[in-house]
Amino acid sequence: MSDEKHQREIFDFRGTTTMLNLNATFASFIYHPIIFRNYL
Repeated sequence: MSDEKHQREIFDFRGTTTMLNLNATFASFIYHPIIFRNYL
């Protein structure tokens, strides 16, 4: 029972980290339009 809860907490933590990384990448595209243009 506690193992399942622990697994779920790790999964939630990874999901949150992924969202933060996506937000950071999106923000870097906004703050650096030249990089964004080259990326496209």
